Amino acid sequence: MLVSDVSSGYGDPLGGSPAEPYLGTFETEAECRACCGAQPNCTSYAWGNISTKGLHAWWHRCYGRHDHEWSLTPVRGSYVGRRFSVPPPPGPPPPVPPGVVSLTVGQGAPVNQALFGWDLEEWGSALNLSFGDTAGLALTEALHPGVLRYPSGTGSNIWDMRKGRYIPLSESTRGPVRATRGYTKWQKFYPWINSLPLGTFSAKSFLRGLGGKAKRTIWDLNVFLFNTSEACDQIRYISGLPGQLEPGVLLELGNELYISNQGLPFYPNSTAYADAMVPIVACARKLMPKAKIAACGGAGAWNEGLKPYFQRSPPLFDGLTHHNYSPRTETVTALPPGDQMSYVRRL
Repeated sequence: MLVSDVSSGYGDPLGGSPAEPYLGTFETEAECRACCGAQPNCTSYAWGNISTKGLHAWWHRCYGRHDHEWSLTPVRGSYVGRRFSVPPPPGPPPPVPPGVVSLTVGQGAPVNQALFGWDLEEWGSALNLSFGDTAGLALTEALHPGVLRYPSGTGSNIWDMRKGRYIPLSESTRGPVRATRGYTKWQKFYPWINSLPLGTFSAKSFLRGLGGKAKRTIWDLNVFLFNTSEACDQIRYISGLPGQLEPGVLLELGNELYISNQGLPFYPNSTAYADAMVPIVACARKLMPKAKIAACGGAGAWNEGLKPYFQRSPPLFDGLTHHNYSPRTETVTALPPGDQMSYVRRL
């Protein structure tokens, strides 16, 4: 039995609960159903669930139910199916044929600290953790991250680092912004984040707490809702924070603006984007001369449009960002020699 637009579980977005475990992330409802069906005690499943606070749709996340209750709750865009028969437990595995296996452990190599780290997209808005959360700090310190990306991904384009708050699209000083899917879902976080004391999630609070556990920060700048003057003021604010005038500081000019639901109406193509970045980069070079600056890279035509800006002398940008979402296989379109690289390789 399959029912659309309802859910049977309220698992935590990351871990689930004993009765509603998180089974995995799948591209289709059929894959979620198959995962549940492969477990003898999974009686129902939900694909496309919501967080416990009901603030955000977690697309592609698959949850199971391991009890006999099936209480449906409306959740737009999710699919729920109920299994009415429990398959028999699997039999014993086939015998392993006799033989000799040789395993050679190679010499270890140090982790590239510029590559090891994570994005903060779900830290405050989904996990509801502050930058001073003791458990979060302990876990971060134990992992020794080389880099943390603040404030997040898509949310960076609508974020005020000084206040530590989301900016409603209606408050843009650049003109009207159509509420595309890229940002409407983020507005569901506004009530929670923006109700907290001013500065709770500011860049200053970040460095004082969680950010102090990493060797460096990728500052993902708001160059979408902020005009040139506001973007420069954002850089000026960062430059006044502890340690941000030293080598190794990374500035990223927006998140995934090559995607129409994040870049429009201001960036219809990479040429319009790069031209708009010229005065912002000039501001960054003046205020933070030791920082490395990355253009928002994508693939194909977008990167082709950025080539002239790398061919300048000196190049406008130091590097290029590239988000490769597995299992997608596209690669970064070749830039001039030495420029085909991810952001961190150029540092």
